Amino acid sequence: MKTRIVIVFSFFAAVWALLLMRVFFVQIFPHEKLERLEARQYETTVKIEGRRGSIYDRRGVELAISTPAYSLYADPQVLWVQRKSIAKQLQKAIGVNGNQFLKLVKDKKKRFVWVARQLSLTQMEKVKTMNIHGLGFIEEPKRIYPDEDILKSVLGVVGRSGHGLEGVEKQFDSVLKGNPKKLQVRRDARGRPIQVNGLLVTEVEEGTDVQLTLDRELQYVLHRELERTLLEQEAQGAMGVILDARSSEVLAIAGVGKSISGEAHHSSPWRNRPMLDAFEPGSTMKTFVIAAGLQQKGWQPNTRFDCEGGKLKIGQRWIREADTHHRFGWLTISEILAFSSNVGMAKMAFELGEQKVKQVLFDFGFGQKTGVDLPGESRGVIQGGSWSQHLLSNVSFGHGMTATPLQIANAYAVIANGGIMNRPRITKSINSKLKSWSFPWETEISWAENEFRKALENTHDSVFGKGESSTRSQLDGSGSIEEGRRVLTEAEAQTLRLLLAGVVVTGGTGSSAIVSGYPVAGKTGTAQKVNPKGLGYLPNAYISSFVGMIPANNPRFVIYVAVDSPKKQYYGSQVAGPLFSRVATFAVRHEGLAPRWLNEQQAAGLLPSLVADKTPGIVDPAKELDLLVKEDISEEPLLLQRLSMPNLASLTLREVHERFHHRNFNVKIHGSGRVSRFQPEEGTLLRDKETVEVWLTE
Repeated sequence: MKTRIVIVFSFFAAVWALLLMRVFFVQIFPHEKLERLEARQYETTVKIEGRRGSIYDRRGVELAISTPAYSLYADPQVLWVQRKSIAKQLQKAIGVNGNQFLKLVKDKKKRFVWVARQLSLTQMEKVKTMNIHGLGFIEEPKRIYPDEDILKSVLGVVGRSGHGLEGVEKQFDSVLKGNPKKLQVRRDARGRPIQVNGLLVTEVEEGTDVQLTLDRELQYVLHRELERTLLEQEAQGAMGVILDARSSEVLAIAGVGKSISGEAHHSSPWRNRPMLDAFEPGSTMKTFVIAAGLQQKGWQPNTRFDCEGGKLKIGQRWIREADTHHRFGWLTISEILAFSSNVGMAKMAFELGEQKVKQVLFDFGFGQKTGVDLPGESRGVIQGGSWSQHLLSNVSFGHGMTATPLQIANAYAVIANGGIMNRPRITKSINSKLKSWSFPWETEISWAENEFRKALENTHDSVFGKGESSTRSQLDGSGSIEEGRRVLTEAEAQTLRLLLAGVVVTGGTGSSAIVSGYPVAGKTGTAQKVNPKGLGYLPNAYISSFVGMIPANNPRFVIYVAVDSPKKQYYGSQVAGPLFSRVATFAVRHEGLAPRWLNEQQAAGLLPSLVADKTPGIVDPAKELDLLVKEDISEEPLLLQRLSMPNLASLTLREVHERFHHRNFNVKIHGSGRVSRFQPEEGTLLRDKETVEVWLTE
């Protein structure tokens, strides 16, 4: 018996000795596995996203900002027993769907589910006063767009995960979103975080601010005038682009109504149509065939072509003028462009030949991406292989090929700036910073990565064939235009501006685009609309367009507008010309450009030296352009400070101040809340130091 007791005692003594040794080993010596278990039980990883950078226009007006919002989450394991009563309380307090809440928390093994994202401070406080164990909040940024209606397709949108999904938000996501920071937060034995005053305070890197080339006022006016034309003409859609003529900076870009394709998946409100929708542009392409003639054949504005009485037979088909009443005979190039003669253009294209026409189109950036710093740009289509005579003639007046509004505007910018090809750009500057931000504690949240990747494409071989290398050398590896390349000489660019100025005078097809006090150079376009669901064209469906530069003698703006399927009228001169005139009128006044008299001879008809003298000869374009203008008509220098009165209806006090940011006006505010009325009325041209009165009501 005594032996048994000794054996049992010795056994237990040995076990206790081993346990004590194990405890000593665990406490004194490090053990990776146990350290991981301890960290998992007593620590949690908190991932804190930096506040997203703001987006500004070229004048410093906020276009996209981030404000604090509060997202509600639940711990199903903790609140599972009381889930039904909690569902009723949440539905009553903040409108959470009770049945949906019960579905979210039905699995009591889960420890985290989202209940509602980006709630207001008031909603958060209502839930906190309920003091429900198992509910909590995370503070996260919410994206706000003060001018969402007019900028949605440009700025894009940020998803709930904090990543840009479209537009500028997507293109610059990596710099706007900032760098997230992971922190180790201690928690107690029940897994609850150990907090200090309920908040975890840390230094986090904010996202980078991005300043765009856009001008918010120009964007507003362009969008408004497109919508006005859409309603007046009962059209399906309308698009427009305004570029800085000197640099191709995008000052405004907008689209309203339906996409040109008409397909449902192309009608997203975030679809930036002027850079995505490619269509047959019509007569706006005639300018570039003439450019090839100036370069390759030495043509002059008064070089003449026989327009065959208004119709030309090619094989079994006929080329006719857009207006059947036009039966032109011999016309100068300036007249062919001013009257928009299809037959005249076809005759020019035949003399140039297929390769030279292809070459000039590629020189001006067609069939390639412009390289604008926005995602998803379309390149348009220039047909490959050998062209028939009929296709060559069609291309000469803008059919049998497609282009985007941005491509067309940028090609005209080459003419406006003296012959240099620039990449359109929408980014002006990028500025980073580091700021302090406070966050509530939270469990780890993994954000999905959705980075933008540009596809690298090249269209040269499909159009010119692998044996041709002349245009390949002018394209960079991305399949977009090569910036800084000279396309025209200064003299050639001046000649084309002169010819285009002859379009926008009395007697030319662009006379409806005249801007009082400023010379305009531009071209109308009226193209049949291709049937997206089959071959041929849609009956009685047209795309009416106008592209122009202003002032013609020293361009500051290139403006392209297009209207899809107008029902009241359909010629570009009838539909798009007046639209251009209204937009351009605001642009030059907004920029503070002093008005000029138009030369009386120019206002009376086509450029006299190019029409009256039918004898081919050298024309001095610089001298002719100088005839377009003379002394200022105004002695009031304050025109440089003038601005059209914007629409202030329903704006907040802060938004009113933003509208007059850096403007020298006396703004008087009455009351509080949102704007109920204001004076002067919308569209009134304001003088420097003029008084603007605004009444606000709750």
